[in-house]
Amino acid sequence: MFYFDEAKNVWVEIPGGKVNGDQITVDVDHFTKFAVFAVNQMSVVEEQTAKLSDIAGHWAELDIRAALKVDIVDGYEDGTFKPNQFVSRAEFVVMLMNGLHPKAGAEQLPNYSDAAAIGEWAKGAIALAAKDRLVQGYEDGSFRPGAELTRAQLAVVLANALGASSAGDGGSAVTFADAADIPAWASDAVGIVAKAGVMQGYAANRFAPMGTVSRAEAITVINRLLRMQPQK
Repeated sequence: MFYFDEAKNVWVEIPGGKVNGDQITVDVDHFTKFAVFAVNQMSVVEEQTAKLSDIAGHWAELDIRAALKVDIVDGYEDGTFKPNQFVSRAEFVVMLMNGLHPKAGAEQLPNYSDAAAIGEWAKGAIALAAKDRLVQGYEDGSFRPGAELTRAQLAVVLANALGASSAGDGGSAVTFADAADIPAWASDAVGIVAKAGVMQGYAANRFAPMGTVSRAEAITVINRLLRMQPQK
């Protein structure tokens, strides 16, 4: 619902509208011209993106804005994005699958021992990622959706998404200064993603395999991965 501001000669959206079937109800405090308009969804997304209070000047600002526009990720209700906050395993899978398969259908969630701890908002994405063999659970049968995603785990998921098995011999030799700290199960994957340019090291040529992944880092690598995908 909008009202017409005759002084400024513009239509102004009335906040707090409620939709009930084919009726829209709003509270107003004055008489004027009112109208119902269909708002372009992209305009709404761009407006919300512009209002995020903590991404201006951030090193990942452009990647974050690009991801927000295509619904790979959302900001928070308080108007922040929290780019430096760690991303959980469940959150990253949702972001990744929003990018790779935005219109995917429902899949059966594997019988993880902690399946009850996986929120409804993440079940579909995790089920699809598991079906595509991008992710897997732990040896104890759990998925640990709320656990912080590590860079070693991220490398494995990205290598799988690139179509190369992290257990195969398709990766390049790992030349990071802390290569000895990279778990054996992630070594090939690190070589694959580093060679592809999807992930990079830190200062002093460190990979920091057990370091946690931030929301900004997650979005950045997803964008890099998507740019490498064949156009459909």
